[in-house]
Amino acid sequence: DAAPAPSKEGAPGLEGPKTSGVEFSPDEIANIKKLPPDEAEVALKQGVCPVSDENLGMDVPVKVTAEGRTFYLCCKSCEEAVTKDPKKYIAKLDKK
Repeated sequence: DAAPAPSKEGAPGLEGPKTSGVEFSPDEIANIKKLPPDEAEVALKQGVCPVSDENLGMDVPVKVTAEGRTFYLCCKSCEEAVTKDPKKYIAKLDKK
């Protein structure tokens, strides 16, 4: 049996790696794609900042490493929260 085709809702022509199901705006995608290609792909798959619960891409995502994990935040100001309680935000990433 063939799997049903994914729905084509949203702006057409925005080709890219499969995302986490998050609907990104063209501006968010453009900001994420300012990262190196391999990092942009990871950020698109992650989709959402574990601190703010906002889509990545409001600005160029901020790459952080905590507790041996590397992930992305929506902005620099979320970095302090991860520094204070990294386990809390890594747990949020793992719930997806």
